[in-house]
Amino acid sequence: MAPLAYSSREREQQVNTQNKLTVLTDFEECAPAEDVYLADCASLVRNAGTDGCFTRLHGSPEAWDCAADRPVLVLYERAETAVSTGLARGLSPAQALKNWEDQAQELLAFCRRNRRQVALLEAENLINAPETMLERACGHLGIASLPEPDLERPAEPAGPVWEGIAALAVARSAAAAALNAELEARAIPADAAQPEALEIAERAAQDYRRQLNGLAEQEVLKTAFDAAQKEIQTLGRERPAQKTALDAQTHLAALKQSQAELLQVQLRSLQDALEAERRDFQGVLEEKRRNAANLVKVQGALEETRAALKKESEVRKRRGRIVGELSEQVAALEAAQSERDGWLTDKDAQLQAVWNSTSWRMTAPLRWVKLAVNGQLHTVHKQPGPEEAQPGGAGEENVLEAPEINAPAGSAGPKVSVVTVVYCDADGLENTLGSVRRQSYPNIEYVVVDGASPDRTREILDAQAGSIDVLISEPDKGIYDAMNKGIAAASGDYIIFMNAADTFAHDNTLEEVAAELTGEDVVYGHRYYMRKSGPVLQASHPADYVRQRMPYCHQSAYYRREVLQQHPFNLAYKYAADYNQVVEMFVAGCSFKQIDKALCNFEPGGASESGIRPYLEVLKIQFDNFGDGDHMKESEYMQGFVANAPNLLKNYQNERG
Repeated sequence: MAPLAYSSREREQQVNTQNKLTVLTDFEECAPAEDVYLADCASLVRNAGTDGCFTRLHGSPEAWDCAADRPVLVLYERAETAVSTGLARGLSPAQALKNWEDQAQELLAFCRRNRRQVALLEAENLINAPETMLERACGHLGIASLPEPDLERPAEPAGPVWEGIAALAVARSAAAAALNAELEARAIPADAAQPEALEIAERAAQDYRRQLNGLAEQEVLKTAFDAAQKEIQTLGRERPAQKTALDAQTHLAALKQSQAELLQVQLRSLQDALEAERRDFQGVLEEKRRNAANLVKVQGALEETRAALKKESEVRKRRGRIVGELSEQVAALEAAQSERDGWLTDKDAQLQAVWNSTSWRMTAPLRWVKLAVNGQLHTVHKQPGPEEAQPGGAGEENVLEAPEINAPAGSAGPKVSVVTVVYCDADGLENTLGSVRRQSYPNIEYVVVDGASPDRTREILDAQAGSIDVLISEPDKGIYDAMNKGIAAASGDYIIFMNAADTFAHDNTLEEVAAELTGEDVVYGHRYYMRKSGPVLQASHPADYVRQRMPYCHQSAYYRREVLQQHPFNLAYKYAADYNQVVEMFVAGCSFKQIDKALCNFEPGGASESGIRPYLEVLKIQFDNFGDGDHMKESEYMQGFVANAPNLLKNYQNERG
């Protein structure tokens, strides 16, 4: 039989008659289950049941946002249960108890504000008798029957130790005991006294209403009303029984408190024993840690010693191999030197024999040299006759004449092509570009050859395109290949190579040199060697000094374009192609002119600066062009090679691994 629906006035009369027991609510009709809020403070409801049966409230009671005219079903847990659960989760007793007290105070405040719309159920009672407790909650809220929520007990019980500690903590807190008592007083009880009395009263009220609607006589109505009133009075007499049950629970709580105090003493003793064992274990653990750290240090020192010994052994083996190789090389050098000394001795004897010879044929070349040195040798130029004027005639002489330099109209001198070779040297290129732009000489052609540099070199060249007459940017086979490209692209009467990072000595250097370009094949001067401490003047040498070493640097040399086209850089030489070029010009009889001025600033570095390979190349050039005579003793390259041979060979071996 479904519960009857009462009007507001009739419900108020019922409530007054039952000493304001909250059996009925303020709803005109029984509320559907969808209008009920569910607040699970005990974390027991895994699933609220059928979708739409409840509206869940989450968070703390202060954060619950619910309508004032809708009932609320609240599940809570006692302090002992909450504290033992917190201990099992790793909280301290004080922290777990503080969390529960805060939640209980907020929950009681919510119940006081919504006294007649809240059904408060203790979680343990709901787990033990879910159907009975939900039925009593429905009767308390005045709603239809609710589906049973999907309840879930904790996966693992807290255990007797945690329960004992929790009971002791709650017993020692007056606030927790008071909150427990108030929650129990406001909660729906687990015993059947009050719900059965409520059911009796409801049945009596239903009979009364049925009789009131079916009977017309006043006496019958009065009799039914008296019967209902008696039933309600019976419900009032049931309250002492509830008080007796509460006293029994209080007595039980006192017994639990005594047990908790005893358990506290036992727990304290157990904690003291555990603390002593923990201190002993901690001491043993610290000692083991120190021993382990010392062991790690000893192992590290041992490994370092092993590595040092191994390295020293390898160094000794390598040193022995190097000493053996050097000994072999020194022996080979000594044998070669002995053989060369014997050869030189033979050559000296032959030269002395020639020098002391009285033969006119054998001493003629020497007499010519003496006459030339003394200025007594004169050249007589024969004028060819008509029959000898044709090429190939019997009286024709091959005379090397200086070329005629024709300067352009309006120019102050011959056209000079400045060739700059660059690869991945943007900063050096900027210095060279600036030096060329600042030259006061007007008749200049500027040629730049870039080996397709991947850095910002091309950006600088594009930005300075107005100052460059010919620009070549493509991969090449090295610096000398790029310089040959510059020779082919130049159109000036003379060519000078001023590569990236090299600069002219002064802003009027070209103007001063142009006055000296009077038809010679090569015109050269001194240079400034740019050291970190400052520039150092390095003087050039006469052209015949080429037998000993390079007489000048190419940054201070101006070549006739036709001579460079006849004697380009030989790409077979990676380091000494410039020296080979000067030797070829000297051997071919080209004319050289030396200027007593510094013409360039030379930056150290480059492919021909150090190592054994440059020595091997220049010595090969000297042997191929000048022979292996006594003059080789005067060769600075040979002297440098002999003096640095051990280091050069050692570095060479290190490079080859």
